[in-house]
Amino acid sequence: MAYEIRTQIIIQSPAAKIWQVLTDFPSYPNWNPFIRSISGSLSVGQRLKVEIQPPGQKAMRFKPRLLQAKTMERLAWKGRVLLPGLLDGEHIFELAPTAYQTTHFTHREIFTGIFVGMLIKPNAQSIKQGFEQMNEQLRLKCQQS
Repeated sequence: MAYEIRTQIIIQSPAAKIWQVLTDFPSYPNWNPFIRSISGSLSVGQRLKVEIQPPGQKAMRFKPRLLQAKTMERLAWKGRVLLPGLLDGEHIFELAPTAYQTTHFTHREIFTGIFVGMLIKPNAQSIKQGFEQMNEQLRLKCQQS
C-alpha cells in the first residue's frame, strides 16, 4: 500500500537561496516548526538524524538514508520503521524555478508498507499541516532579505 502527502507553495526567491536554507541543517530549530532538527552529511547514502513534530503530536526521531541531494533541484531521504515493508517513508523537497527570482517548492512524502493504513492515514491531516507550516516558514525566511 502506498500513500502520498503532497504540499506546494510559490516562494518569491531564487532556488539557490531556498537550497541554502534547506541544506543549512543547524539552523532548522530557529525557523522550522515541523522538522525540528536534522544532522548529518549531504552525501548520498549517508544516514541523517531527523526529528519531526507534526502539530499536536509528540516529536519523532529517525535515521533515514539520504537518497538524493541534487543542488537547487531535489533533496530526498528514506526512512523506515524497524524492517523494510512495515512502514517506509520517502521525504522529498523539489525546487522548480518558475519566473525571475521565483520558485515552485513541492514538499511531499510517499509512505509504503503494511502499517500505512494504521499509522499514517489517521495522522495524514496533522502531517500535511506540518508540511504546510514548514513551507510557510521557509517562504518567509527566504523572502526576508
